[in-house]
Amino acid sequence: YPTSAYTVEACFASAKAYADIGSKLTDEKAKILEFNKAVKAMNRARQVIRDPEQAVRADVQLGEVQLLMGNKEGAAATYIRMLMFRDWNDAKTRPYIDQAFGKGVPLLVEKELYEDVMSLCDSYLKIFPNGRLVNDARKWRGAAQVKLATGGGTGGGGGGIAPVEGSSGTVPV
Repeated sequence: YPTSAYTVEACFASAKAYADIGSKLTDEKAKILEFNKAVKAMNRARQVIRDPEQAVRADVQLGEVQLLMGNKEGAAATYIRMLMFRDWNDAKTRPYIDQAFGKGVPLLVEKELYEDVMSLCDSYLKIFPNGRLVNDARKWRGAAQVKLATGGGTGGGGGGIAPVEGSSGTVPV
């Protein structure tokens, strides 16, 4: 049953396993082969995904694979794209949005994109007032605010990242 939910689960498991193996290898050629297998498994999953929850889960897993590959830029882009365009109010996708926030915002802090950090933290605190990352969101937001006030880092892309209003029901900021 090549288009069943079992196929998606098998692809997720395969991608994670290949990425884990690749991250532990020292031989660059072998490492690349394992990561290519992980990407191929994720692409196969995306071909058969029909459920928004699985699509968001695939995004989170892709970010994790990218981090294992050492591709922080790609992982940051994956997580931030999720935070901008996925529905923060959908009960089924909220846990994955929460994961993307927890993994993506520290990457933005590392890149010194403080306006974007503040914008996403404001959104998180508004939507997840009792979320598991509330303390982190406050800490990241406060640190970003201090950095911006003292001229450290950059402001970010273009006035801050925030979920796009009307994009699959995402929350307006």
